[in-house]
Amino acid sequence: GVIGLLATRFAVLNGAKVIAVDGIAARRRRALEWGALHALSPVPELAGDIRRITGGAGVDVAIELSGNYRALHEATRAVGADGTVIAAGFYQGEAAGVRFGEEFHHNRVQVLASQIGSVPNRLRSRWTVPRLQQTVVDHLADGRVNAPALVTHTFSLADAAKAYELLDTDAESALQVVLEFP
Repeated sequence: GVIGLLATRFAVLNGAKVIAVDGIAARRRRALEWGALHALSPVPELAGDIRRITGGAGVDVAIELSGNYRALHEATRAVGADGTVIAAGFYQGEAAGVRFGEEFHHNRVQVLASQIGSVPNRLRSRWTVPRLQQTVVDHLADGRVNAPALVTHTFSLADAAKAYELLDTDAESALQVVLEFP
């Protein structure tokens, strides 16, 4: 979705070779436009596809944003030895589908939880919240990140029901829906 596309763009701007994953073809196309080298569908053997792309090595870092436990498991399988998985989704309930006896254990995978609105202690000497905010503003202002291009639909507040209907019925075309307040 939008957060994944923004993560893709910021990673590319920082020199990463990105393999994006999304279940919606339009979002995969947008990820390629924003600099991802590959954009894959979340198929059952996703980690195997990623390992083939990386010549068997796996990726150094996987950022999981969906909050889906199966996706988190595939992320632990997709990173290489001593790789890092950033669990940035909102995970709820039991962790069905996450198995730690496979690649996670054998490859010494590190899983880091991420949360919006804070900076990890180990980074605070370099990355304060104001510095993070200024970095985003600078990237928006100079055009390196074109966030308005992610807005696919705009509705007035009076038409909010239509906006929700669109989200329910046409996820392929509805990337970012905005409600305008009077």
